Amino acid sequence: MKGAEELRLFTTEEATRALPLVRRIASDIAHENRQLEELLPELRRARLLARTTGAPGDLEQIRELVARASARLEAYLDELRQIGCFLHEPTGVIDFRSLIDGRPVVLCWSLGEEQVGHWHEAGRPFAARQPVPVSLTTAAGAGCDAGGQVS
Repeated sequence: MKGAEELRLFTTEEATRALPLVRRIASDIAHENRQLEELLPELRRARLLARTTGAPGDLEQIRELVARASARLEAYLDELRQIGCFLHEPTGVIDFRSLIDGRPVVLCWSLGEEQVGHWHEAGRPFAARQPVPVSLTTAAGAGCDAGGQVS
């Protein structure tokens, strides 16, 4: 059974109100992602060197750094799930479930944006996003009950 936070639907106003915390988490995710992008080639080189020479070199230290960064990423993703949103791209793109004209969509926000102002169909790429219709920015609950849960 899915948790209630996984079923939460947002208006743009509600999603924008969540941004102070979401922004910090997205920034942390983007930072950890950059760290992993730097560490993974080092890990491959260290593995190759260890296989070739038989000496572990920096392999264990790099493995530990990768494991720590991965654990931090998982914790950040869990924080997003608790808020009711989810990671779309590790560069800091976050999606919030919503409804437009009764059909499920996601509101899309990216690091650096001041508010949530775009949407796209679920499963579509960031490039497919479009401005949110004015009616959704003021819709009370967008198909949710007063607590933000699917009604």
